[in-house]
Amino acid sequence: ETYLDAVAMLRMENMPTTAVFLSSNTKEYFTDGNVLKPAIASDFTTQNMVYAPNWSAAKARLGF
Repeated sequence: ETYLDAVAMLRMENMPTTAVFLSSNTKEYFTDGNVLKPAIASDFTTQNMVYAPNWSAAKARLGF
């Protein structure tokens, strides 16, 4: 996916911080058990990314 490619390029330029993927579309990214789908979770872990369903969650994951 495009966002994974973008983060991978940023990592090659030494971006050290966690990247947050923000999307309110939880039906596409979460399982029925309200957990990030395994394939997506694996991709996010590889790139030091986290998922946030809204701006408040994104800010919290970035430490604001």
